[in-house]
Amino acid sequence: ALERVVVGNTMPGLTFVLDLPPEEGLRRAQMRSRGHAPDRFEGEEIEYHRSLRRAFLDIAAAEPDRIHVVDALMTADRVADVVLAKTAEAYGLEVV
Repeated sequence: ALERVVVGNTMPGLTFVLDLPPEEGLRRAQMRSRGHAPDRFEGEEIEYHRSLRRAFLDIAAAEPDRIHVVDALMTADRVADVVLAKTAEAYGLEVV
């Protein structure tokens, strides 16, 4: 519902969900922000993060032609390769 309010009839042609278990995402965020207090989202309970992940995966499952789920546990280079390949495929581009 929020998405409809924000974007109306404008929808991106291609969306990527970088999927990561919440525990790993919070661990990475903690490593990145050592010495700083968690932000509002990082300070939420783990169940909040689990439900948010489920919601994004549900949206992706409902729109598989537009939304691609990428396993963010892969290396950054591999994630970039997958995103590039999917983008090229979606728009008929040649990857060199």
